[in-house]
This record gives sequence, C-alpha cells and structure tokens, in this order.
Amino acid sequence: MGFVTQQQLVMFLLGLPCGIVAVTAGGGVTLGIPLLMLVGTAADSSVIAVKVALWGAFLTGSLTHARRLPEAAVAIPWWLWPMCLVGAIFGSQLLTVIDPAKLRGLVLTLLIASIIGTVWATWSNKKVNAAPSRFQKVAGFLIVLVLAVYSGFFGAGYGVFLIWALVTLHGHSPSTAAALGTRLSLIISSASVAVFVGRGVVPWTITVPLALGCAIGGALGARAVTLFGDNLIRVAMWIVSILAAAKLLVP
Repeated sequence: MGFVTQQQLVMFLLGLPCGIVAVTAGGGVTLGIPLLMLVGTAADSSVIAVKVALWGAFLTGSLTHARRLPEAAVAIPWWLWPMCLVGAIFGSQLLTVIDPAKLRGLVLTLLIASIIGTVWATWSNKKVNAAPSRFQKVAGFLIVLVLAVYSGFFGAGYGVFLIWALVTLHGHSPSTAAALGTRLSLIISSASVAVFVGRGVVPWTITVPLALGCAIGGALGARAVTLFGDNLIRVAMWIVSILAAAKLLVP
C-alpha cells in the first residue's frame, strides 16, 4: 500500500466520526481540524479540507432527516436561508485572503475559544422555550447570521452554538434543532465549498476521501438521532469537547 493510499485511508477513517458528530452535536469542524493537524496536515489545508468534506455529511444527514417530519417543529421564515448563504460567502472569502503562515496561531486560538464556548453551551440550561418572545426571536435570527459568517470563515463550535440558539431562542428540542441545523449547515457549507473551489484552494487529495467518510458518518449520525433522540445530542456534545481539548494538548 503506497503512501497516498495510506493517507487516503486515514482521511476516510477520520471522516467517519467527523460526519457523525457534525449532524448530532454540531462539532464536526471542532473535531476534524485538530485531528487533521495531529496527523501532520497544515492548518490552512486542515480548515479548508474539513469544511469542504463536511458538505457530504450535511447532505446525507439532511436526506436522512427528510424521511421523517420532526416532532414539534418550529416555523422558520424563508429569508433565513438566503441570509445564511450570504453570511457564509462573506466568511469564506475572508478566510481565503488571510496569510497561511499566520493562520496556525489563529486556528489554535479559535479552537480553544470554541471549546470553551462548547462547554458553556453544553452546561447552560437548554430548556425548550415553547413561547419565545419577539425580542428572543429577533436576537436568535441575528445570532444565526453571525454564526453563518463565522461558519464560512472557520466554524469550530458553530453547530453547538446553533443548536443552543435554536433551543433557547426559537423553541426547538435538541433533536429538532439538530435536524434544522443540519439543513442550515448544508446551505452554509455549499457557499463555502463554492468559494473555495472557485479560488482553487481545496487540497483534493485529502479532501475527497475525508468527504466520503463524512458522508457515511452523516447518514449514520442522522439515523442515530432518529433512534436515540435528545440524549445522544447531549452525550455527543461532551465527547466533542473532551476529544478536541485532548487533541490540542498533544505536542
């Protein structure tokens, strides 16, 4: 087995847990970037490869979620979708103009911040708000827009924060928030992929096998949410936080 084949196998295997986590706890980027950096991938290539590869997880996860109607679904205005698309394009363009030599330090800083935020969001009271006020809804939409820009630029912790916002400010349960978050992430990820492909910055050798693993993981994760519900979301959030923190401590 040649080096390239071994590398592709490693990327495929890394993609499986990233895809599962992406459509459950929403931490595919938080988990994927330190894993790729751990096996020797450069910071800029890790960020772009993971963000492009997770498109496969969001696609298969959305298709799996679409086979059933989420219970107690909360109506979302149509303009939220193009708003997220525009935000993601802006964030992705910003990522492509940053000097790769300076990106590693920024990536590590954002990863640490996202892990702290992930732990906070997991600890915070995620009681379903069945009747959010108008102020809470407006605040929720603004937070989703900011998260779309952040996801296009970097995205670590984005899914966890999105689930928190949908539960706290919009009245979703963790499982229906995960289903809606997967669909929103597909739109946002599509914008990022288009920008990265258009600028010719995608490391396809590692991205293709990583995306295949993510796609399979996304289908498995979405199915697991259907079977196990909210408890899986909470447990997966903890697993993402602990694993990501552990990887950052490895020299």
